[in-house]
Amino acid sequence: MPGMDGYEATCRILTLAPGLPVIGQTAHAMAEEHAKCRAAGMVDLVVKPIDLSALVQTILRHATPPANGTGGDR
Repeated sequence: MPGMDGYEATCRILTLAPGLPVIGQTAHAMAEEHAKCRAAGMVDLVVKPIDLSALVQTILRHATPPANGTGGDR
């Protein structure tokens, strides 16, 4: 991202929406990168190239069901 890295973006997002789970995407699979992402406030990360199944599982792991339990019917 020009002008802002993912760590700064995460900090800004969490300032605006503290309860929002931020999932990072990185090309680095090393443990140090995972620790740096978590220290920035990310709840999880997926490694590039993105595997669709892994991305979906990661999102589902952090998804919160609706508070009213209706399943989102409108």
